[in-house]
Amino acid sequence: MTRIVLAAFLIAHGLLHPAIHSVPEDPNKPAPFNPNHSWAFAAVHVADRKARVFGVGVSWLTALAFVAAGIALFIQSPLWVSIAACGAVLGLSVKALFFHPCLILGVLIDIGILGAATEVWPGSLT
Repeated sequence: MTRIVLAAFLIAHGLLHPAIHSVPEDPNKPAPFNPNHSWAFAAVHVADRKARVFGVGVSWLTALAFVAAGIALFIQSPLWVSIAACGAVLGLSVKALFFHPCLILGVLIDIGILGAATEVWPGSLT
């Protein structure tokens, strides 16, 4: 049962990445997080539009990795640990480049997944 819950969590967490970065702009109702703006890209004079394209692309790669990790865990493939670690690194990268305080829970989740993948996954799941 734990394996199924964790697999579903990995998939759901992964799918949140593109959902957050792909939100269409609504000038009447601005979101707390602006996926068009990256402090890092702005510092090197990359246009917001190009930064958004990059952010959406990496968000989808992150989702793909977490969905693949969840499926691999569900079918009991030992590859799920490595795939989840890759997803966490991608997720942390995109959150670092587009950092906003409202993303802190996602940062903590990705750090937890990365830490668990590199150290202490429960033996019953591998």
